[in-house]
Amino acid sequence: MEQLETDLSLQPRLSKLNRIQEAEADQLGMSLAHRAGWPVFDMVSFYRKLASVDPPGFIDWTHPSATSRFSMATALAWIIHEGLGMMASRVPSQLRLDRRCQ
Repeated sequence: MEQLETDLSLQPRLSKLNRIQEAEADQLGMSLAHRAGWPVFDMVSFYRKLASVDPPGFIDWTHPSATSRFSMATALAWIIHEGLGMMASRVPSQLRLDRRCQ
């Protein structure tokens, strides 16, 4: 475990895995929140606000960018809204549907 903290060459390689896990957590969180009764497009509003305050050019090595999280949330909201459930993993990450929820 100490090697993970001190070996700087491992950190960039593991950062991609961290971002993938965080994106999966966002998707699961949205699905669970929807099942608990939260409106999916209100959740998209949260990610829109997050993207609006994200500093330009800021790179977070552990989380997806706020813009990509907003895009994913928008696509997933439409999938849930259309009744397609957990097929969210089949939606390309570059799919931009944010025009629909305005």
